[in-house]
Formats: sequence, C-alpha cells, structure tokens
Amino acid sequence: MKKSKYRNNIEKINESSINHGSGIKKVFIKNEDSDTALTQFAWSKLEAGEYCEKHSHPTMDEYFFVLRGSGKYTIGNKKLKINSGDFIRIPAGTPHKLQVDKYHQYIELVYFGIAVDN
Repeated sequence: MKKSKYRNNIEKINESSINHGSGIKKVFIKNEDSDTALTQFAWSKLEAGEYCEKHSHPTMDEYFFVLRGSGKYTIGNKKLKINSGDFIRIPAGTPHKLQVDKYHQYIELVYFGIAVDN
C-alpha cells in the first residue's frame, strides 16, 4: 500500500528514542518532507523517572502541548510544573530540560519545531 502524503496514523509510525535522553517518540513529519520552516512534528511519551536532558536549539523554536500526565520543565532559569492541557513555548537558544519524577506515572506530549533565522 502506497503511503499517503495527506494522512498518517500514529499506529503505523515506528517508535524511536528521544534525541536528548530517555523516552520514546513518533515523528509525523520531518523537515525534509515539507517545504516550510517546520523541523518536525511529533508525539512523545516519557515514563516515571525518564527525562530529556538539558539542551538548546540555536536556530529552532519548540512548542509542546501536554496531552496527558505531568512533569517538570526547566526553561532557562525557570522551573515549571506542567500538566495535561498546558502549552509550552521554548524560544531558540534557550536551554531546557524535561523530567518526569518517580512520583508521576508519565507525560505524553505533541510538539513541533520551527526553524528561525539567527
């Protein structure tokens, strides 16, 4: 069956590891599949005790929507408790770290990155 350029289903996307730590992700679309500034659009899940280590993207803004669960996000020098329904914006060049402590079951996110001129 030929892959549609208009539709995809999360069940048909292969899991991969999160680039900056533990957890899993499924990428709906990558930058090479689009003629836009979109770098990727993805879903991810981190279980209790998993994390995305501190890192930054010098030429990309990132946007996260928390579908389910809760965790802690450190963005620059601000520490945020995040929960289902929260929307997070991380400007290019801003160090950030996400963690799910051992007292929370998991966090499930949908996110995308947009390339910026810097």
